[in-house]
Amino acid sequence: MSSPTHTNAKGANSPKADERSSLLESSQNVVTAEGPHTERAFVLSRCGCDSWFCTDCCERKGYKLREELTGVLETFTALMMVTLTIDPALFASPREAYFYIRKHRGISRLVRELKRRKHLHSKRYFAVLEFQKDTEQAHYHVLIDASYVPKAAIDAAWSKLRPHSASATDPNRPAFGMTRFSKRTFEGGALHAARYATKYLVKIPEQGWPNWVLKLGCESRVHRYSTSHSFWNRERKVSTPTGKTRKAKPRSYAERIEECGTSSNLFELTPTANVTTGEIVERLIWRRRLDVGADLISMMAERGHLGNHRHVNLSMPNVSDCIAALSHIAGRRVSSDSNRAEGQNR
Repeated sequence: MSSPTHTNAKGANSPKADERSSLLESSQNVVTAEGPHTERAFVLSRCGCDSWFCTDCCERKGYKLREELTGVLETFTALMMVTLTIDPALFASPREAYFYIRKHRGISRLVRELKRRKHLHSKRYFAVLEFQKDTEQAHYHVLIDASYVPKAAIDAAWSKLRPHSASATDPNRPAFGMTRFSKRTFEGGALHAARYATKYLVKIPEQGWPNWVLKLGCESRVHRYSTSHSFWNRERKVSTPTGKTRKAKPRSYAERIEECGTSSNLFELTPTANVTTGEIVERLIWRRRLDVGADLISMMAERGHLGNHRHVNLSMPNVSDCIAALSHIAGRRVSSDSNRAEGQNR
C-alpha cells in the first residue's frame, strides 16, 4: 500500500502524523521485499488476566476447554453427573471447607470408593467447582464413567469425608453434605455432557464471586475444575527457554480482574521457514507492551480493521510507526515497555 510521505530534517521518508492512522490496514499479508516503504504485519492483542474468575476470560477459556473435553468424554463407557454439597455446620467458614476438601482429595476419594464397590466403569472423572449463593460454600458437579450408581452408595462414599473432630451426626442432617443426580444420562452423548459441565465455567454468578475467593490467587489458588489422574492423556511438552527477563508479580484474583484489558501486547507476524520441511509458517514475535486497552482495540475493529475486541492487525513500516499511529487514534501519547527480550515469541 502506498501512502503520502514527507521528508524529515534528515531527509528520510516517513508518514505524516495525521495520516499514520490510515496505515493501519486490514491486512494479513507480509511484504518481504526490502525498501523504504516496506510494510510489516503486526498484531495488537489485548492483555487478558487469563483468570477463570474474569467475565471475559472465563468464556474464552471455557469454550476452548469444551472442545478438548468432548474428545475425552467420548472414550467413557457411559456418562452421569452428580452434584455434591458440603454441610456448612461442619466448618467455621466456606474457605475452611474448600481447603478441607482439597487437602483430603475429596472428589478423588469418592470416585475411588465407588469404583471399589464396582459402580463405575473407570476411575476417570471431571469435576467443576461452584459456590452456593447464600452460604458461599463450595459444591461440585462431577462427571463420572458410570451407567448406574445407587444414591445410597454416593451418600455413603461422600459421608466418609466427615471430619473426625465433628460432633455426633445429627439424624436430620447429612453426614457431610447433600448429594443428588444432576443428570443420570446424557441423550446427546459426550458433546451434551461437555456442554453441560462447561456451562458452569463460562458464566459468572449473578451475585458475583465470594470475597474470600477473590482475595486468593497469590500463595493459594482456587481451581475451577479438576480431573482424575492422566485424564487428558496429553503429550508432555518439552520446556524451551522463552527469553523472558522478568518474573510475573503475584496478584490476587481481584487484582488480576481489575487490570484485565487495560494494556496490550504488540507482536510482529513474521514468516519463518521450517528447516526440515521447508514450509513457511508465520510466528508472532513479541515487540512491545503498550498502555492501550481493550476499548481502543474494539473501536478499531468496529472501524473496519481486521480483528475483533481482542486483537487487530496492523500494517506499518516499523514498531515506532505503530506506536505513533496508535497515539494518533487514542488522542494521547501511547507508552511502551520493551523490558522483555525483543525476540520473545507469543
